[in-house]
Amino acid sequence: MTSLIHVPVSASVLLGSTRISVGEFLKIGRGAVIMLDGGADEPSQLRINGHALATGRLVVDGERVAFEVERVLAGAK
Repeated sequence: MTSLIHVPVSASVLLGSTRISVGEFLKIGRGAVIMLDGGADEPSQLRINGHALATGRLVVDGERVAFEVERVLAGAK
């Protein structure tokens, strides 16, 4: 297990999702607003290599955005 601690992984935060038609997609341009499922106060999801690991919220630290873990999902450890 010790040799795995240096293996890089891809981390991403899922804010929400939606389904749109190809026609709607083709109309997207600068300034377009795409409404996502869920509300602004709902937790975001931290994904590691595409797998859900935790939920939490976005926080702003100066000019940077970060993710604060609120709950580690079952089976993630």
